[in-house]
Amino acid sequence: MVDATKFLDVDRTEFQSFVTSFISKMGFEIKSVKELADGNVYVHAKTTNPMGGEIISVVRAGPYGKDVDAKPVEELEGEMKRVGAVRGAFITTSDFSADAMDYVRGKPISLINRFQIVESLESRGEEIDESLQEFMVKAGLTERRFMGEDHIFIPGRKRDDVLSYFESKRKKSKGVFRGVSEKIEEVETRYAPVEMLKVTVSRDVHLEGESLGKTEHDDFLFVNLNNGDLYFLRKRRKTGSTDYSVESSSVLKEIMDLPEEAQEHLTTLLEHGELPYKHLEDKYIAILESKKVIKTYEQGRLFLQNATVRSAVNIVVFVTQEFFDLVRLFINDVMGTIGGDIDRKLADTEGAEAEKAVMASINMPHLVGGIYDLKKFLVIKMVSGLKFKVDKIRYHSSDIASLLKSIFSAVTVSPRGVLFLPYFVCTYRSLDVKGLRRREVLIAPKFISSEEREKAAVRKKELPTPEALKFDRLPYKIIR
Repeated sequence: MVDATKFLDVDRTEFQSFVTSFISKMGFEIKSVKELADGNVYVHAKTTNPMGGEIISVVRAGPYGKDVDAKPVEELEGEMKRVGAVRGAFITTSDFSADAMDYVRGKPISLINRFQIVESLESRGEEIDESLQEFMVKAGLTERRFMGEDHIFIPGRKRDDVLSYFESKRKKSKGVFRGVSEKIEEVETRYAPVEMLKVTVSRDVHLEGESLGKTEHDDFLFVNLNNGDLYFLRKRRKTGSTDYSVESSSVLKEIMDLPEEAQEHLTTLLEHGELPYKHLEDKYIAILESKKVIKTYEQGRLFLQNATVRSAVNIVVFVTQEFFDLVRLFINDVMGTIGGDIDRKLADTEGAEAEKAVMASINMPHLVGGIYDLKKFLVIKMVSGLKFKVDKIRYHSSDIASLLKSIFSAVTVSPRGVLFLPYFVCTYRSLDVKGLRRREVLIAPKFISSEEREKAAVRKKELPTPEALKFDRLPYKIIR
């Protein structure tokens, strides 16, 4: 009997077309295709050696949603022996278990997981056509690994510390008014697939009234491809020290889960800053307001938003004469915007009839001091093969990049690859209500020590660039 829970819910014809297209792009000539009852396919293919002789290969591919264990790989080896193939490959839309990886050690069998598919195509310079791309996005196969290898953030707590933490979160019955009581059923270590995205923002720079041109500032954001969470660091100052903790925000997930039309309305607002209420559809405004990503107000107020920090600074000011000088001072000295432009905007609002308008207002973590670049603070290690439980990919980096580009008004947003973030999951079982369970999650990666960060900063200062020497008062590279 076939265990359907092991496989992705994909169209078999589409999957078979994807497999044959991929194998052809890898330089093989397909001789035959055989479909198995569970949705797997065997593809017999050939290449030629330098002497013109045929080299027979067998490829097995399956739309797995869980790790492939050793048994299907053994079956592939049996098929290779049956047809006299000298090489074999197993393609999966998920990953391989440790047993499967151990089984092929020293054998002419390649294991190709969901990350290596796009990497294989790119390494051969093959373009991904539209039909292939459509299936790969649907099956979560468009992601690549960070620097082409498996990299993980190191766990920062020992097992005993983790158990103590979850024990402190366990509900216990108390006294006469007895509440819910529960026990720890299981504590599991899992890894989240986290995409690192480079966000490049361009800014106009003025120094002592003189324009120095534009600068480009890079930041790196990390987004969970399983649940859409955006990770950030929060700084906490203590006596004589500074502590950091890893936290997450669901702001991107909430936007990506919106209906397509509502997302389009929000993107339009991000691009234009603000729009009259009458130009937008009421039902989508209601949806966006419920998610707290827009604000409506009367146009008797002025919404100031510098284009270079769009969605980072949103200011609503009552337009009265006594505020004009204050606003001009703030814009000129703090935001670096040309005063004449602000004067015109202020003048345009005087005497205007009150009319409802809408603006985007997204509560990104950096607005409350959140730090995005995890790799500057957390220990990263390269590992050989994924031998741990990795969550399924449900969101795609291309969609996340497009959203971040709108939010930050970025020049470019480029996905840099997937790393794996460890977290601990505790399942509690109620002792009072049969079948009642709940889960608690702990994200606790290892931090780079402050001493190591200081040494890295010193090393960076010892290697100044010409731009840094010439423009040492500026934090960014000058782009002429």
